Amino acid sequence: MPTTFDTASEHKRQALRQKISHHNEQITALIAKLNTFAHTSCLPDEILLRIFLHFRDAHLPVWGSTPLPSTHAPFYRFITVSHVCRHWRKAALNTPSLWDRIAILNNLDCLQTMFERSRSAPLSIEAPPGRLSIGAFGTPRKALSLLSKELHRVQSLSLDIPEKLFEEYSALLASPTPSLSSMYIRCFLSNHAHTSIFQANSSLRLLTRFYVSGLPAKMLHNLDIPSITEFSLHLPDRMGPWDGGGSEDLVKLLSKLPALQSLTLVNAAQGKQDGIQKVPLPNLKYLRIVDSIRHTIWLLTCLQLPSSTQIQTQSKHGREGHELRKLGSALASIYQGGDLRCYTVRFDPSISFLVIEGYNANCPVPGCASDSFASTMPPLLRISISPFAAQGGIHNLLCPLPNVQTAEIRIDGNIFHESLAFKLSEFGEIASAFPSLATLHLSKWPLDSVARLLSRACGAEGQSEHFLRPQTLILQSPIMEASDGPEDDNPRERMVEGLVQTLKERAVQNASIPELRLERCSDMTELMSIKIQVGVHASLDSFKLKADKWPNCILQAPQMRPLGFGPLAQSAREDIWKEIALHRATVVDLTNQLNTLAYTACLPNELLSEIFQQYADLSCESIHDSDSNAVLRPYTFIRVTHVCRHWREVALQTRALWSNIIITHSLLCVETMLSRSRPSAISIQASVGDMESPQGSLKFKALELAIQELERAKVIDLRLPKAWFSLIIEKLGGPAPLLESIALHDPNGCADNYYRVQIDSTKNRLTDVDLCGLAVGDLEQFSSSSLRQLVLKFPSSHCERVLATDLVTTLGSCPRLENLVLVNPIPKIPEPEDVTPRVALPRLQVLNISDLAPHVKWILDSLDVSPDALINVNCTRQQDTGIDWSSLGSSMSAKRSEIDQTYPILAYSVRVFTASSSLLLEGWETEVAPVKTIEDIDDDEIDSPLSIALPTAIPRIQFSAIFRALPLANVVTLYLDEYAFPRETQALLITALSGALPRLINLYLDGWAEASVVVLLAPTTVSDGSQGDQNTLLAFAGLQKMVLRAIKFSITSEHLGQGESSTDDENGEGEDTLADGLRKRQEYHIPLQNLTLEYCIKLRENHVKIIRDVLSETNVQWDGVEQDIRGEWL
Repeated sequence: MPTTFDTASEHKRQALRQKISHHNEQITALIAKLNTFAHTSCLPDEILLRIFLHFRDAHLPVWGSTPLPSTHAPFYRFITVSHVCRHWRKAALNTPSLWDRIAILNNLDCLQTMFERSRSAPLSIEAPPGRLSIGAFGTPRKALSLLSKELHRVQSLSLDIPEKLFEEYSALLASPTPSLSSMYIRCFLSNHAHTSIFQANSSLRLLTRFYVSGLPAKMLHNLDIPSITEFSLHLPDRMGPWDGGGSEDLVKLLSKLPALQSLTLVNAAQGKQDGIQKVPLPNLKYLRIVDSIRHTIWLLTCLQLPSSTQIQTQSKHGREGHELRKLGSALASIYQGGDLRCYTVRFDPSISFLVIEGYNANCPVPGCASDSFASTMPPLLRISISPFAAQGGIHNLLCPLPNVQTAEIRIDGNIFHESLAFKLSEFGEIASAFPSLATLHLSKWPLDSVARLLSRACGAEGQSEHFLRPQTLILQSPIMEASDGPEDDNPRERMVEGLVQTLKERAVQNASIPELRLERCSDMTELMSIKIQVGVHASLDSFKLKADKWPNCILQAPQMRPLGFGPLAQSAREDIWKEIALHRATVVDLTNQLNTLAYTACLPNELLSEIFQQYADLSCESIHDSDSNAVLRPYTFIRVTHVCRHWREVALQTRALWSNIIITHSLLCVETMLSRSRPSAISIQASVGDMESPQGSLKFKALELAIQELERAKVIDLRLPKAWFSLIIEKLGGPAPLLESIALHDPNGCADNYYRVQIDSTKNRLTDVDLCGLAVGDLEQFSSSSLRQLVLKFPSSHCERVLATDLVTTLGSCPRLENLVLVNPIPKIPEPEDVTPRVALPRLQVLNISDLAPHVKWILDSLDVSPDALINVNCTRQQDTGIDWSSLGSSMSAKRSEIDQTYPILAYSVRVFTASSSLLLEGWETEVAPVKTIEDIDDDEIDSPLSIALPTAIPRIQFSAIFRALPLANVVTLYLDEYAFPRETQALLITALSGALPRLINLYLDGWAEASVVVLLAPTTVSDGSQGDQNTLLAFAGLQKMVLRAIKFSITSEHLGQGESSTDDENGEGEDTLADGLRKRQEYHIPLQNLTLEYCIKLRENHVKIIRDVLSETNVQWDGVEQDIRGEWL
């Protein structure tokens, strides 16, 4: 590398820098020129921000019927757009209002970042369903804690509250929220343990919009906010084991909201309606009720509404005519002084409901004849009833409606002839209710049905007082095909003649129709229209025909070519890009030439020292790496400091760079490291095998030299044999005021009473202690209020261990302990008559115990750990088979008694843990464990909230005793593999657990025999409890989904599932098949809903066909058998 610093070299370097600068300027100019041809030019900031806001809001729903986004909503997709360029990124970061819509997710860093970027802008907070996982330790509480600090600027709050976090959210809503104006709460409770969602909070006085879903009115009794103008209450059809609190609570609630302008009630009037208490709502402009007809009538009767209120009702229950008449009367009492001038009756296929709409204008769409009755203006009245409920008679609902002087009725023929088939005689009562009917609009009616309607409505049966006498009859899109009657060659001519004859008969009876309009009659010929006009000239004052055949064409605006997409612009862009690439290549060449002449660029000292330190830490961490190829030599980083003089000077001035002292056989190296690190704190690491070798003796001298600097030691990590500890142990007892972490490991675990660890905790600030294979003597020397982690590991044959009472006493002096690992810590447990105090460790997060089962139980019973603690138990050593294993399960269950109420165990897996040759039971707080299927379970580190490892030789019936002692009431998912429960014990397991898992829904079996699966599916005989009687029950009665992987089928005949027994010698004779088990389960009327087979041995195509037939008989879901049964046919 040239290091020339003369004047000529400096001039040459300066010339290269000028050329590079010139080419960079050319590149900048070309890019600016390129932007003039691009369709995305530099937009003004205000327009760019509007684009960002539009893109953000486009993926999230707004306030309304469903304010909460769905579970898969892309909350922060707009962030990707802000990374297009630096200008866009800068504009986005400088706009606090872009980051004010925040979703509470499991990512706390993202939540904190959104709070910081929004600065002081008003916030819109959303807690979407299922996103805030209660299984993540501490995440809900931490997220709510962050939110509580920002509540003072929250303007809109949308919460989906899990029942398990009800108390936390209730406390959150009690916090001051002076800016809150909109709130949405969604919560479904399974019992009535909670009384109210709101506590005393005077800051909610500014709330104007409040939406509630799932909470009954009686849980809102504390809601006294007169400023609310929009209120919505959504309840399910059935509230579950407890009702919604009765309608009395709803009336009391609405009486506290006098300023309401918009009110939505969905299944809100639950319980008994005792009496009617009027609630005046003088300012109400919009009312929507979704409930049964009976409840809707009661609500309309209780509410005093102005006649200008826009009302929408939707009812799907009730079919009696008197209920429909009462509904119409209730609406008529509200609109008594209103201006309803038009009614439409149609069938809405989007909701499959019959819709009656009332408008305060003569026509929903003035001057336009439309196939649909959709209006450009909202109806004043909208009634939606199910077709089943409407069978009580449409006239029962229409007749009591307000009787106005002029009215228009539009009726869709589909609801009469295709959906509901109403009787035409009902129009007699409609005619009496509307004596001055102005217009009758019939859409899509067959002409022969129109003729019969007009004949019946003119009094053909002697009911002259019930004439249907519209001033104008509009037939829109009449159907010209015969629906019934005699077959002939020309049904259209016959239908036209029938209509003409009916009109003539009405003229004779003085019931003529002054005006007839035919619209959109695409099937009517000119001759037919002339016949109508000539045939009824005596009975019609006017006749209008609009028989236009609408052209099948789409009017399109002239296509405009976007800026920058023409062929010339495309060619210009390509030329500019080529020129930019040429300049960039030139810049690279010039930079390489400059680097050959220039010395290493001077990085800032603090940045350069940070780079050195990162590389040095990497070298130290690799010492304990299990992969030998990844291990770096202890002081590899020193080579980097010799690149140039500047780097060397910076490295020598960085004291922390030389503070990691790794003991080597070079005494000079260790001495130099100690000298260069003074006076900063140091870390001492030593890992040596044989001391008797020449290098071993040199390492010992280097270690002695490092121990002399004990006052500066911050971390000590020594992995030494017994002989080394015997010489160095006394020196470790000196003063070490900076010591925070100490790890002492004897690989052979042979230290005895003569070489005890002696460390004075009063002379240091220890937070981490890790002792393996050493006699610690008095354990209280490590007791300290600052201790965070304690690891004690002893070999099983170690004779000098900690007394049980000393262990408990020491733990009692460490209230801030967060991580506790105990491996064979005590030689024996105290006698039963000895009193052992219980120790509380409220901050403990991880508890790992590996010892004999009685020792483990005694330790668990002596500790009161945090409810959130992750507990791992390992009892893999062989011992007396007479141990009460269920007592160990009871102790584990007691540790989770408190947390199981809030975060219950919902999934268990039982497998053989090959890493330690043990039987492993793990529990998770989510319905789907971290392993999706059985084959995904590997031997990685155990990270489940609850785990128990036992010796593989333990009888499985004893393991079942432990299993039943654990909290199983809420378990919905269970994983069992073949190695954990061999075939001879699988039936015992089923018998033991058949009644212990009442909520089990998902069952995964791996490697089980077909006969055992049949036993699980078929009825079994179990005891009903104290009486000792034997009853035949269905094992796992609530089971819905079963996944069978690598099931060993024994049937090889072609009559699988048809009553014939197995012929396989391996599984015996006379055994039932899987198909027989499914049939037996069907006999008890509790079939499976989903069955999946994977990698099934001895399963052939004909077997699959028979199983599919059985599944179709038992109504079991079977989605794609060829895809579900994966692997080769064996």
